[in-house]
Amino acid sequence: VLIAHQGGIKNVVAMLGTALTERQVRLLKRLTRRVVLALDPDAAGDAATMRGLEAARQGFDYTLVPVPTARGLIRYERRLDADIRIAQLPRGRDPDEIIRTDPEAFRQCIAAAQPFIDYYLSAVLQETDLSAPRAKSAAVQRLLPVIAELGDPIVQAHYLQMVAQRLHLPASVVEEAFRQQRPARAPSVAAPPIVDSDPVRQVEEHLLGLALRYTEVPEVVELVLALRPEDLCSSPAQAALVWLQAQLRQRQPVGPAAFAAAPAPVGEYLEALWHRAQTEPPIAPHRLPAAFTLARRRLRRERLHHEVAMLHRLLQDAEQHGQTDLVQEYLQRVRALNAELAALDAARHVGDEAQPMPGGC
Repeated sequence: VLIAHQGGIKNVVAMLGTALTERQVRLLKRLTRRVVLALDPDAAGDAATMRGLEAARQGFDYTLVPVPTARGLIRYERRLDADIRIAQLPRGRDPDEIIRTDPEAFRQCIAAAQPFIDYYLSAVLQETDLSAPRAKSAAVQRLLPVIAELGDPIVQAHYLQMVAQRLHLPASVVEEAFRQQRPARAPSVAAPPIVDSDPVRQVEEHLLGLALRYTEVPEVVELVLALRPEDLCSSPAQAALVWLQAQLRQRQPVGPAAFAAAPAPVGEYLEALWHRAQTEPPIAPHRLPAAFTLARRRLRRERLHHEVAMLHRLLQDAEQHGQTDLVQEYLQRVRALNAELAALDAARHVGDEAQPMPGGC
């Protein structure tokens, strides 16, 4: 990282480990939706790149896209909301060496970085034994969920044909496997309560619980539709909100039966939130808008506290390394966040804290 900054390449961070982690991805996605992995071009680097791709796919957010079915119904598919690319560095030369000798060559490698799907497909297909039918089947099952995240049907068709050609399979077989690869949901059952000690998660799940439980109240529906996915912190909560808003806009029902039609991770999360919300004391209809607004304000306050704490850690690190420009940048951001916190506290009404919240938030 230091060599990169000295070479004028400043939008770069080190992983501080053998591969990118989900925690690092959660930090990165606060700043960007485009990430280029530039690891050592050797066997160890290739393995770390594959692990990093998996972490990026798990850590970045997804959007839910309504897709018409042949029966005229609507199902929801997840789409990865990120542009992940892989820099193809010359074999035998690590990033540090390239930047030291020719920073412009490194910039060109970054500019020409390969979309993650191309790298991922090539890596999986290259290690597949084409003489073994079961190996072909395993490769197809490994690749189909990744192709499904691409979103564009034409792009999906392109990569499905590529998989079929590389594995010497009929395209119709791969396409049929793609159509059938979505796992069936089990019948709806009562899900256990979600347990999370993170105060941000507690508040955002309380907010979603209110939204799910009181969808028959018009004022609550308006407030839910006014939320933005970025108002929430975790990827499951963001995906749940997108699904819920789509249901409300289409005037579709919300409940366990509807959750079964959602993608499995989202549906299970929604179901757990819904069942937990049913166990909480009911709120009078005339108090619901205030309760929802209070929960949203508390969520914003918790997120701001979390971001300030993270910036203080970054500030301390920048001070230790004498990075004065970063120190000033972090100080400005801390001051701005503290000002927003002060404004939120000033806007609180006397009766705000009367509404109980789970976990003591």
